[in-house]
Amino acid sequence: MKLTTSYLCILVSYMMSCNRISNDSVMDFIPGTYERTINNEYSKGRDRLIVKQQHGNVYTIEKKSAIVRIRDGKELPVKYDTGTWTGIYDSKDQVIYEQRKGKVISFKPKENKLLVGASVYRKVE
Repeated sequence: MKLTTSYLCILVSYMMSCNRISNDSVMDFIPGTYERTINNEYSKGRDRLIVKQQHGNVYTIEKKSAIVRIRDGKELPVKYDTGTWTGIYDSKDQVIYEQRKGKVISFKPKENKLLVGASVYRKVE
């Protein structure tokens, strides 16, 4: 009985450490600056997200955008937009759930990407 209990404890510890390593690699990747370029027939510009860990699994995401709208082939003046989101990292799903509007922010560390819905950002810092 003692041998089985010891074996079970070792197995559970190993499984938890494997899961923790996986979660830590995503969490280690999260903080940083991400950008996406917008260039289509209606607008062009750049979005930037700056993700910072506040404490534990709480993150702030600062969004900075500079967008030039195009109407009837003419460029309108550049529009700047900023905002700050707060999100909670879910280690099980490995995503950040933004608290105000319910955005789901996912990460692809091997591809150096952050995704907000269909929008794809590349990590630059």
